[in-house]
Amino acid sequence: MYGNKFYRYADPDYSISNSPIDDDMYELVTEAVDKLKQCDARGIPSDLDALLARVREKLMLLL
Repeated sequence: MYGNKFYRYADPDYSISNSPIDDDMYELVTEAVDKLKQCDARGIPSDLDALLARVREKLMLLL
């Protein structure tokens, strides 16, 4: 409440304190970071490329 006004979200189940990233996304991002740490000047390994594709797919679902 601000002054005499009340605010609410259109979606009654939405809360600003809820993270849009679920456990699966957290694991994917963590795995991606770990794989990126292993990269060197030779380029991106194929398993990292596949992992990043999965991350992109998951992120698109959040949009």
